[in-house]
Amino acid sequence: MELSELVSVPAAFPIGHTLTNPGLFVGSGAALGTGGPVGAWLAYIIMAIMVYSMMIALGEMGSLIPTSGAFTHYCARFVDPALGFATGINYWCAYTHHFFN
Repeated sequence: MELSELVSVPAAFPIGHTLTNPGLFVGSGAALGTGGPVGAWLAYIIMAIMVYSMMIALGEMGSLIPTSGAFTHYCARFVDPALGFATGINYWCAYTHHFFN
């Protein structure tokens, strides 16, 4: 196997996903141990409502003002340009960190 095959992007994704998935099981076991099944179910429902609300809001903004950019444009337009910039930098750092780990 050559060095270019070892560091290629498609080869990096299965490694990252196999390291991430066991952490999900460990985290859910810790949540079940702390809050019990009702607490874990309640946390799941609360987060599902929050995610659903966020996706509905993004869909409404996308249909109101279609833009060719990312959703950071909506932060800059509806709240403040500094928030749009900070959101873009935050996502860039997160994706860069995820890519190299």
